[in-house]
Amino acid sequence: TLVAGPPAVRLPRLGPWRFHAEAPESQLGFDDSGWTKADHATTKNLVYWTALGGPEPVLFMDDYGFHYGNVWYRGHFTATGSQSSLSLSCATGGPPAVCSAWLNGHFLGTWTPGPNSPTTDTFSIPRGLLRVGQDNVISVLAENEGHPEDFATSLELQKQPHGLISATLRSSSPVEPAIAWRIQGDLGGEHPVDRLHGPLNNGGLFGERMGWYEPGYRLGAAWQPVSLPDRWSARHVPPGVGWYHTTFRLNLPRGVDVPLGLRIGDSPRYAYEALIFVNGWMMGRYVNNLGPQHLFYLPAGPVLDEHGRNVVAIAVLSHGADGSGGGLGRVSLQAYGRYRGLDLSPPRP
Repeated sequence: TLVAGPPAVRLPRLGPWRFHAEAPESQLGFDDSGWTKADHATTKNLVYWTALGGPEPVLFMDDYGFHYGNVWYRGHFTATGSQSSLSLSCATGGPPAVCSAWLNGHFLGTWTPGPNSPTTDTFSIPRGLLRVGQDNVISVLAENEGHPEDFATSLELQKQPHGLISATLRSSSPVEPAIAWRIQGDLGGEHPVDRLHGPLNNGGLFGERMGWYEPGYRLGAAWQPVSLPDRWSARHVPPGVGWYHTTFRLNLPRGVDVPLGLRIGDSPRYAYEALIFVNGWMMGRYVNNLGPQHLFYLPAGPVLDEHGRNVVAIAVLSHGADGSGGGLGRVSLQAYGRYRGLDLSPPRP
C-alpha cells in the first residue's frame, strides 16, 4: 500500500544544453560506399509488390534487413541536364511520420505519406542544381511508424512495405539515367550492434549510428551551447536532424518513491518530432504539432540513476513541407508524486 508522503522534492533544472546539427547523409560528398546496395529485382512481399506494379529495383526497407526506426536512402545518377523534376513515393506507416528529400545537398521538401498506402510527391529541380555528366545524389530520410497489426486479414496490413518505394526522374529525354540506390538503417540491421538496448531502441539516424545517445559519449567542439526554447530558423539551421544534449544529477531521498518524468512543452504551431533518450534508453517519441503526450516516464533503476549523474539526448527531426519546424521547446523534470510504503510487518515481540 502506498500513501502520500511529505512535500515533493526539489528537482534540478535541466541545462546547460548543447546542440549539434547532423544529417551529413543529405550532402553530396558523404561517403555511402559502406551502405547496403538496394538493387533487388524481386521481393518476398509479393502482395504489395504486385499491387504497386512491381517497381524495380525493390527499395522496401524490410527487404534489406531494416525493420525498425528511420532509414536513409542515397541514389546516384549521371545527369544529362534535361531532368526537370523528381517524383518520390514513400511509405512510413502514416502520420506523423514523414519523408524528406535532398538533391545534391539542396533540400527539396518534406511530405507525409498516408496511413495505408505509399504517397508520391513531385519536386521541381532548381535550375543549375544538376551536375551534368557527373555524379548526382538523391538523399531521402524515411521515417517509420512501425508495421500495423493484422486487424484486417484480407488487406494483410502487417505486410505493408515501408521506406522509399520508387523514384522517377522526369525530363524531355525519352530515356532517363538509371539510379543506383544504397540504404542504411540501424547498425547491424537484423543483428544489432547495440545488444544492450535491443532492436527497438534506435534506428538509422547518423547520431544513433555514432552513439550520440549513449551516456558515455563525449561531446566535442562541434556541440555548441544553446538555450531552450530553440528555433532552427532563427539560427539558420538547415532542415533535417539536430541533437540536444545535457546532463543532470539526482540525489533523491532514500526510503521513499519519487517517480519522475521528462516533460516537453512547446507551441503546436511548430512541426517537429523528438526522440528522447535518457542514459542510452529511448523513452519515447514526442510529436510537437500532434501530441497528446508531453510527459514521459523515466523508470528508476535500469534507466534513471536516482543518486548520480544522468544524460539526456534528444534527436529532433524537422517536419512541415518546407522543413521549417525544427527546434525544441522547454524541457524539464517533473515528479509524479512522493510516496512511502506502509510498514505492514508484524510488531517485534
